[in-house]
Amino acid sequence: MTALTSPPRLRASEGCLQTRGGVVRWRLGVRDPAEAASTVARAWVEEIVRTHGLFAWTGFAAVPPFSKPRFASDGADFSVSHSGGFVLVAVGVGVRVGVDVEAAPFEAFRSAALRRRMLTPAEHDRLARVPTDARLPHLARVWTAKEALVKASGEGLRRDFRRFAVPALLEAPVFRLEAALAVLSRDAPPEVHRLTPPLAAPMPDAPPEAPSSIPLPAAPEAALTELS
Repeated sequence: MTALTSPPRLRASEGCLQTRGGVVRWRLGVRDPAEAASTVARAWVEEIVRTHGLFAWTGFAAVPPFSKPRFASDGADFSVSHSGGFVLVAVGVGVRVGVDVEAAPFEAFRSAALRRRMLTPAEHDRLARVPTDARLPHLARVWTAKEALVKASGEGLRRDFRRFAVPALLEAPVFRLEAALAVLSRDAPPEVHRLTPPLAAPMPDAPPEAPSSIPLPAAPEAALTELS
């Protein structure tokens, strides 16, 4: 099988997370504007697998539209996301993974209808305690965590976001992008990690700069809370 040619990685950061069930490797960076985001993402996934020898590369499986993408071989999982020029990918071996990234200015979260579809009652109450100028990043933080989780589970947007809650770190710094990584394994609770780039607040009107490094905490910032 012919290997994909990986587009140049512009100011990309990578990380590795050891979990109870397996290992996860991720990459977040800015794509070349001349390259399609989906092309960059799949090339990065293949490059991560080959570079780190995660498993014998056999390509991607053919899946129906709107289905969770998967490898042709079993035992590993991957997830991709892109927004505003940023691309985020993760590869998990022995675990299921999901990622989501949202770039500023987070205008979609001004929609009251979207907030009604994505927040639990407790999260609505929590939003009221967030300073007005921090509410859009706060909502982006909640959304990326939830979408990463439903991508990891394979449910996608069929899952009702109003039926489960994620902590959103009320005092968290405001960055020009929000990125989340979710990890699901058989023998451990779901993990949600916020990938925090060193981008200063407040958010300027200019296009977002690429993060120079994106530290991933060794333990999840918060456990998933499931509503009955």
